Amino acid sequence: HQVITNVISNAIKYSNVGSIEVSLKSYSDSELGEVAAIAIKDTGIGIKKEDLDILFKKFTQVDSSTTRKTQGTVLGLAITSEYVKMHQGRIEVESEFDKGSTFTILLPMADKSKAKTVIALPAIPKETSYKKSPLVTQVESSLILCVDDDPDILKYLQQTFEDEGYTVALATGVDEACKKIHQAKPQLICVDLSMPEKDGYVLLDYLRNNKELQGLPVVVISATDDKTRAISQGSTFFMKKPILPEQLINEVYSLLKPYDSILVIEDDADTSKLISEIIHDKNITCVTASNGLEGLKTLSEFEPELILLDLNMPVMDGFEFLREIQKHDKYSSIPVIVLTARALNENELEYLTNVTNSIIIKGKDYTTQVLQSLLSSRKCGL
Repeated sequence: HQVITNVISNAIKYSNVGSIEVSLKSYSDSELGEVAAIAIKDTGIGIKKEDLDILFKKFTQVDSSTTRKTQGTVLGLAITSEYVKMHQGRIEVESEFDKGSTFTILLPMADKSKAKTVIALPAIPKETSYKKSPLVTQVESSLILCVDDDPDILKYLQQTFEDEGYTVALATGVDEACKKIHQAKPQLICVDLSMPEKDGYVLLDYLRNNKELQGLPVVVISATDDKTRAISQGSTFFMKKPILPEQLINEVYSLLKPYDSILVIEDDADTSKLISEIIHDKNITCVTASNGLEGLKTLSEFEPELILLDLNMPVMDGFEFLREIQKHDKYSSIPVIVLTARALNENELEYLTNVTNSIIIKGKDYTTQVLQSLLSSRKCGL
């Protein structure tokens, strides 16, 4: 349904005159065997020969002056291609510039003589499964601000979130996003990194340097592999395009759901007391440990929804603690936020980015502001 909808939407968008034809037939393909072939033929603007090779690359814009007039990439073709591949199929395109295009979706027919094969989407951890509860109504009423220069992607995100009951605000650039953040006061932001003039990093810096906005959850959705940089500049969670709606919804729900219990692992008594007071003010159960080894022992008796972890500690430091919990499925799924004053080198930052959810640089005002915001009504996703 989503594949056909995307391709037909493109045909409508890029065809000012003429017609759109949809046909279905079956035949034997040399690679896929018996297939159902769904062809969508339009009389639109067409695609230049040199652009055909990049058409299905993840959110790459076809460099055509005609396409630019419609503002954006071809709607969802990268996502469409991924969906077709998940069903062991193939998508083909024939096009003549200024005359039209034909997209053909080839899907293997079921072979009744063989055992049934189930093609599963990537599994979502049980700990973050989206389960309905009395809390869901409160969470789903949250406002999400989506920031992307491509109106088609904004439309996709808006439909995905609104279908789940969220309220959505849209911004096509950083300046517009900053205005809407103050006007609409969103509970979560989804932002693309690659935008003209001011990119997503500019927005991340703006949020990090504004005390009122520190701790506002930010989901970066990007075609790049810049996860380490995005997390280090304040992103709460990183997702690489193309994204699956189910995964996105589960992560957002996890980010917006309040915490019930937190384990604080910190050797400095004053810092531990400060953090504990903030947590108790939010009516959240809090247990403390003074080093990594004590933290591991605590986990055997108390299973928190979040771990706040210092790095520089005696007996067992934060890095060794993280390596230990990664060995246990039960513990490795618990979100971890690192609180540190340590100057991290590149390797340390990359490691923490891969195994933790967020990194907060210690400082009395900054730490207090971020934690109060994070714990007030939201939580970090896995």
